[in-house]
Amino acid sequence: MEESRDDGLQTARDLFSGAMGGIAQVLIGQPFDIVKVRLQTTTQYAGAAQAAASIYRTEGALAFYKGTLTPLLGIGACVSVQFGAFHAARR
Repeated sequence: MEESRDDGLQTARDLFSGAMGGIAQVLIGQPFDIVKVRLQTTTQYAGAAQAAASIYRTEGALAFYKGTLTPLLGIGACVSVQFGAFHAARR
């Protein structure tokens, strides 16, 4: 019984760790994705640095995180399951 409880607790820790990793992945990568999409959809920027500066200047810092909720939930959940399943299989 005690071993089963410890295994369940470790699985919960693994799922939580995976979710935090997925969330960090989205929060770090989202600004780059915003700049990439703007470069792909408009010709008004000469390069990534100009696009980032223009977005920041005209829309503010939060503009780099527009549309973040959906990937945050999706990738957070996906990485959580992957991480949890990987470590459960290793045990």
